[in-house]
Amino acid sequence: MSFLSTFLRRLPFLRAAKPARAEAGRSTKVDALIVSGADSGYFPYLQELWLSYRESGAYAIASFGVLDLGLEEPQRDWLKARDIVIVAPDWPYPDERLKNKPGWFKAMVCRPFLPELFPGHAFVFWIDADSWLQDAHALTLFIDGARRDGFSVVPAVDRAYHPDFFGDGWFLEWQKTCIRNGFGEELAEQLYRYPIISAGAICGASQAPHWKAWQDTTGAALKRSVYREVEQTALFVTVHRGKLPVHLLPSHCHWVCNMGLPAIDVQRGLFVEPYLPYTPIGIMGLATDTKTGEFVLPTTDGGKLTTQLRFGSIRSANAAAPA
Repeated sequence: MSFLSTFLRRLPFLRAAKPARAEAGRSTKVDALIVSGADSGYFPYLQELWLSYRESGAYAIASFGVLDLGLEEPQRDWLKARDIVIVAPDWPYPDERLKNKPGWFKAMVCRPFLPELFPGHAFVFWIDADSWLQDAHALTLFIDGARRDGFSVVPAVDRAYHPDFFGDGWFLEWQKTCIRNGFGEELAEQLYRYPIISAGAICGASQAPHWKAWQDTTGAALKRSVYREVEQTALFVTVHRGKLPVHLLPSHCHWVCNMGLPAIDVQRGLFVEPYLPYTPIGIMGLATDTKTGEFVLPTTDGGKLTTQLRFGSIRSANAAAPA
């Protein structure tokens, strides 16, 4: 058996599904809902997110719902067969410019309205479809943080992330442009050095005032400009203005792989932070080329391993690996 096959066979999320572990003082089964979304082209990623949800045992923590952003009927049938709640949202803001946007743009502007689109849950998550769940225990940290402060988010900062995302490089200039587009030069100058808040994995208590604040902030930004990053920028402003408490979680809860590649703990069969104490990654966020590329990753025993990061690719390789 190859080294890669040995690693794949050890991956706990590719073995028989089991409920996520519970620890003292941590949430177990609560009235929570994970929401993601896709159009027909993004549906394969959504499928893989759901498969990781099942195989990681996350079903013991939260139910699953989907924003239909332009799915085809056979794709809806696949979701319905798994008792997944499907909502086809309207445009939530009365802005004629939005109606010229593709359906997937609803994922951006509808995100602050999730408790209204999926009522009846104590906590609501958003997880991007191009992410996948490795260690469902991270969900309990999101829930516990939202229970404490109303909203849990992950600042996209980590000691292992690439230096391009810090200092006075292109990334901060991009962030400043995003803030300027929605809120003007003065606020951009005040806030652009603050860490970006990833909108790719969040959790909020359904009754928390943060949702309305995010709605209003997104609406204010849309009055100035309709642009792709509008809801993430509005979330950033909502968090960093500091008017509401927000629970900030560590990066291993939602690892942004294009900002820094993870390492592999071969013995445990897990993607982990690249430095001690090698904390397992909860949600793997696959932005840009990390959805499709092949990468040479360090292992915790000092070796190297070439692998893809996409859940479906790893799952397929595991199925094809000799016993």
